[in-house]
Amino acid sequence: MKTQPVVLITNGTQGMGSVCAADFCGQGATVVIADLAVSRGPEIAQKLGANVHYLPLDVTRQADWRRLIRQIIAAYGRLDVLINVPAVSERPRDWQGHPTEYLAYFERTQRRVIWGTTAAAAIMRHQAHGSIVNVLTAQPAAPNQQLVTLLHNWTQATARDLAGADVRINTVQAHLSTTPAPQDLDVARAQPLQQTIRYLATAHPVSPNGHAFVVPAN
Repeated sequence: MKTQPVVLITNGTQGMGSVCAADFCGQGATVVIADLAVSRGPEIAQKLGANVHYLPLDVTRQADWRRLIRQIIAAYGRLDVLINVPAVSERPRDWQGHPTEYLAYFERTQRRVIWGTTAAAAIMRHQAHGSIVNVLTAQPAAPNQQLVTLLHNWTQATARDLAGADVRINTVQAHLSTTPAPQDLDVARAQPLQQTIRYLATAHPVSPNGHAFVVPAN
């Protein structure tokens, strides 16, 4: 990256989030990783790179998102990129016969995307620039796919509302296997997924906005 953007990555102490953090730190960005791993977060941040810092965040609490954004602005003066990554526990699965678990997954994912995007977009609109990349994991089947479609449509509507500002909001859907892998499935998918995320997070002469990008399963 030609500049040193401030990048916020949710669930950044684990799986896909830590891969993203290491990648953006390697590109020269100042990276804030945020999740509930309060006891081990600072140590993980130190291991990921000198430009990586930890702040606590519960992605299901709107007040937490607002507090986190205020902390980042107070510390760094701006927020250029939000990479809104799911937790390792938000892996695709067969939800048939598990309505309570699916409802919890649905609500957590919806809150993470909608409240995170709303909080970050507010400061980015004020800055007149920024990029938000919401990462979703799902299998291509109902009812899981219904949630993905809902959030893709919401992203497109939000992007239209930001017309005139250089604020980009896109979603990436990673179709991951429901079968547990020997290694973390997020890390196994890192290369093609990370390339897509980096592309969407970086400003281009004609940057995509309001689109859904699907990274297919192997």
